[in-house]
Amino acid sequence: MKKNEIKNLKAKNVVELTRDLKEKEETLRDAKFDLASGKVKNIFFIKDTKKTIARIKTFINLSAKGGSASGGKKEGKPK
Repeated sequence: MKKNEIKNLKAKNVVELTRDLKEKEETLRDAKFDLASGKVKNIFFIKDTKKTIARIKTFINLSAKGGSASGGKKEGKPK
């Protein structure tokens, strides 16, 4: 996933992210069936789709908690 695609995910609201999540999960399900039947040769596509699903779920959870999706340093007690 490219940086601009991640920025696009950050800009979306929860409804759009949920819709994208459902689409990616359907795509992953279809790809797994095709892999089992021998139609798919590109296994990286499945791996990439799983990572994209995880990113979408992360942004949904961050939006629900009200946090930012910028990443970076963790806040906590200094040592």
